[in-house]
Amino acid sequence: MNIISIKINGEAYRLKLTLGALAAIETALGGDLAAASDRLKNPNVNDVISIIHALVVGGGGQISIEGIKGADIDFADAAIAVSRVFENFAPDQNGEAPGKPMPPHHGKTHSSSLSAN
Repeated sequence: MNIISIKINGEAYRLKLTLGALAAIETALGGDLAAASDRLKNPNVNDVISIIHALVVGGGGQISIEGIKGADIDFADAAIAVSRVFENFAPDQNGEAPGKPMPPHHGKTHSSSLSAN
């Protein structure tokens, strides 16, 4: 599986969709996968911040959500990195919850640079 990371304040953070990260995203975006999925069709900045935070924590990062809010993050890089994390998971054969890893992209590591002032 690909390792996907972003840079926040010049430091690389691994993004990983764990069960804990998925639960945090569900809570932040409406309480269940269906509500989160609907909300992600038109996310606001707080949704994106919550998703980045959950994925960073899932990857073992120790940055607070306030630290992410205060960072100067390139939105396009963040969106690409987050979408790559979710691309690694596919619905099961019935089209339900994520969980089956998809085949990796051509490279082993995908990095997006995010910086803060």
